[in-house]
Amino acid sequence: LPTRYRIDDEGIEEQRWPRRRRRAWTELRRVDVGGRALLVSPFVRASWLDRYRGMTVQFEGGDRAAIVAAVRARLPPESAP
Repeated sequence: LPTRYRIDDEGIEEQRWPRRRRRAWTELRRVDVGGRALLVSPFVRASWLDRYRGMTVQFEGGDRAAIVAAVRARLPPESAP
């Protein structure tokens, strides 16, 4: 199914029919960047709960550098390496 992501000053939103998930920047503590996607997580260190509480943002067709910069700019300074 098609998935859309929206990044704004409030948080990050994933819309995949029929559901919509939204996480506020104040809830997120860490970003892990991979080759095809990034993971934003509410945990400071890697946890097995990341896949349930975090959100994976796929880069497919998007500008990878712009997406990573937008996410890192909005996370608290101590969380963005």
